[in-house]
Amino acid sequence: MSAFTVKVIGAKQYSSGVSVSGQVVSLTLSRGASDSDTFTVSYTVPSSKPIQDAVGNDVASLTNQAVTNDTADTTAPRPSSAAVDGTALTLTFNEVLDAASKPAASAFAVSVAGSSRTVSGVAIAGSAVTLTLSAAAGEGQT
Repeated sequence: MSAFTVKVIGAKQYSSGVSVSGQVVSLTLSRGASDSDTFTVSYTVPSSKPIQDAVGNDVASLTNQAVTNDTADTTAPRPSSAAVDGTALTLTFNEVLDAASKPAASAFAVSVAGSSRTVSGVAIAGSAVTLTLSAAAGEGQT
């Protein structure tokens, strides 16, 4: 195991296991990965029990090889701001949203200065959700 060095966002991460199956070497990390983590792996050929091919050739060393992170995104988007301009209420989130997953207008409940406002439309672009309100909010209303 000491032949491998894994770095996550530049910091050393310890592996708790290694397995070889055909052409694939798998390392088990000591902690789970986030979908946004970046990884590199280095391998130094050890003097004892190096990884070898079928005819006994040692696998070459590698240094800071980028690793593809296929970890699924399991963190829900969080709202980061909200602003209203007339009948447009825009909610901005901390990540890009899927425009194809647009909910119905009836999924939203909006009140302005204590009065309910019907949502008549929903649009998603990038990290923003824009709700079209049945009546404009007045200046200074919350």
